Amino acid sequence: AMVNMNASTYTETSFLPSALVTTGWQNTEVNRSYMRDYKSLQFTTRHNLIFTPHFNNSDHFLTMTAQYELYSGTNSAQEERTYGLPTGNITSTTIGSKLDDAGTSTGEWRSMSFAYQSHYSYKSKYSLGFTLRAEGNTKFGADQKWGFFPAISGRWNISDEPWMKWSEKWLNMLSIRPGYGWSGSAPSQDYLMYSTYSPGSSYLGVGSFVPGGMRLTTLRWERKKEFNLGSDIELFDGLISGAINYYDNTTDDQLMSNYSIPSTTGYTSLRYKNTGALRNRGWELNISTSKVKLAKDFTMSAYFNIGQNFNEVVEMEKSVLDNNNPDYDFNEPNGDFLGRIQVGNPLGSIYGFRYKGVYRYSYRNYEKALEQQQKYPNNPERWSCPIVRDSEGNVVYNADGKPKQIVFNYDTEDGKPQYYFKGGDAIYEDINFDGNINELDLVYLGNSNPKAQGGF
Repeated sequence: AMVNMNASTYTETSFLPSALVTTGWQNTEVNRSYMRDYKSLQFTTRHNLIFTPHFNNSDHFLTMTAQYELYSGTNSAQEERTYGLPTGNITSTTIGSKLDDAGTSTGEWRSMSFAYQSHYSYKSKYSLGFTLRAEGNTKFGADQKWGFFPAISGRWNISDEPWMKWSEKWLNMLSIRPGYGWSGSAPSQDYLMYSTYSPGSSYLGVGSFVPGGMRLTTLRWERKKEFNLGSDIELFDGLISGAINYYDNTTDDQLMSNYSIPSTTGYTSLRYKNTGALRNRGWELNISTSKVKLAKDFTMSAYFNIGQNFNEVVEMEKSVLDNNNPDYDFNEPNGDFLGRIQVGNPLGSIYGFRYKGVYRYSYRNYEKALEQQQKYPNNPERWSCPIVRDSEGNVVYNADGKPKQIVFNYDTEDGKPQYYFKGGDAIYEDINFDGNINELDLVYLGNSNPKAQGGF
């Protein structure tokens, strides 16, 4: 059994003397004093029951562990801010002065978990592990407090197989280890299952309280489904070792804070809401050397790692997408880009017009451009001109027999475009072949996530 206690206290004080303020005496910054106290007390209790049966056949090994854990804590805080203290050495907020702001807070939380773990191995070559964890947390409503998270894993020590004896002089260990399971996360705030209130404005000297947060009784655990396939290797009595891992994780029922809702409900946002799913997959490679002898009294150890991660928005509510995806601003300067969240693409994606080169001719010289096309049909750079073409590359003509001109942001209300493309301008791909480069031609261009990350 283990019992751990963690107590902490924090005090902050500040004072702004009138000598540093250039405003009048009635200003709230004159001889301003601030004080804040915070106290926290946390207890963690853990009990383990381990059972390892004896087998007459030493090729078999089994151990089982049951664990109970209780985590509880309380905290309290108070703060006040005053001004107009007498000039001198008095800086305490408890001395007679004008009260500008004051507040108190208190919190209490508790989480409880039961876990079962078992590990079985045969001849130390084949191993199988199973875990089942049930966790309850006071941050959820009565019907959602408990989450259940199973996991299973295995390991195969290939280097211990009889048919690997040929490598035993230089190969110390080679194994494969798959794993699959779930884990969960709880929100960081307490009392989410209760409606909250906060001080409002006063009327005729009478104070008021207004709703501060809607009760969230159906909030659920955020769940992450994880798959991992890895391999470990050790060479030359531990001189070189390495590991490679492939992972594929999907987080469902994501806990999104400050979730926007229609103001007609009486609120502008929810403190948390379960919404959307995000997938992360990738690989990692680690290689290390241990005490490589370079000289008589000089050895070196080195470590190298590299990996790639790819994320993808698997699911997201339309209201979240609408709130986080602003309309394109056609007045943005060059160099700016549009960031959006879109299902099927990663977070950190960049959207914009797809660049296809530079116009060689202006529209008034379209006849010469068409002549060049006849001479060099396979070299469009020599006859690029801002004229509209259909999906098959054919020129689209107006009623007067002239080619239709490509424009930027044509306004259907006043019948005028924002800009006429000319020679020397960038060519943006006309996705829908309508001759109007606007928001309908915005496409996914890439993302700001690194191609790879690593270190040495």
